[in-house]
Amino acid sequence: VGVVTTESVAENVGLDRDGLVAMALLLGSDYTEGVANVGIVGSLEILSAFPLDPGIVDETERIMGTLLQFKDWVYKAKSMQRSQRPARRQHEDYAPADGAPPRTTVGDAQQY
Repeated sequence: VGVVTTESVAENVGLDRDGLVAMALLLGSDYTEGVANVGIVGSLEILSAFPLDPGIVDETERIMGTLLQFKDWVYKAKSMQRSQRPARRQHEDYAPADGAPPRTTVGDAQQY
């Protein structure tokens, strides 16, 4: 039996507690449906491309900021011609929900 700690995840995967919450919200959990067609690797790529802003003190706002940046990018990229899309991996299969997870949902997910 192996022990996984937030410290070992931060060291090996590069995600702190807030990053893990953001990952859970992207993948789907008890709190949200997640983003269609996003798996573990995709969620890590998203969090690498849209990192949590360490300048934002409030954890909920930091997570929401990353999720909203990603969502805005997906919708912007989908509206562009394929050849004009940003250099980041083309996420045309990703389908964020119409609304971002409510702040209360993010807050609920952070409690655990």
